[in-house]
Amino acid sequence: MTTNLLSLNNDILLLLVSFLSRGDALKFSLTAKEIYPFAIRQVPTIAPCHNAEQLTKAHAYMLSDIPNRARRLVDLTIAYYRFDSESAILAKDLLTEAAMHSLLFRGFNWSGS
Repeated sequence: MTTNLLSLNNDILLLLVSFLSRGDALKFSLTAKEIYPFAIRQVPTIAPCHNAEQLTKAHAYMLSDIPNRARRLVDLTIAYYRFDSESAILAKDLLTEAAMHSLLFRGFNWSGS
């Protein structure tokens, strides 16, 4: 009897993926749409934002279409001088999602004047 990898229990798939390196997990996540949600959890995201446009794009990417994408955010860096109220709201949203749902989140860095 042959067993298909996709027929394994979700807990077993998560366990198997936990042993993969980041690069291998990324490659594995691209092999089948059913594998993607399990494997992509091993791939951390770092978001350096050097201007308001980058922060807006990071916010839209991390908090849109794919559920729980912000869970992979491990480092958010905002490094630009004009930090207005809209940027503060975007940063708050990202930080809230990342900190609430991720045990991997290392921190937030802000530099500017």
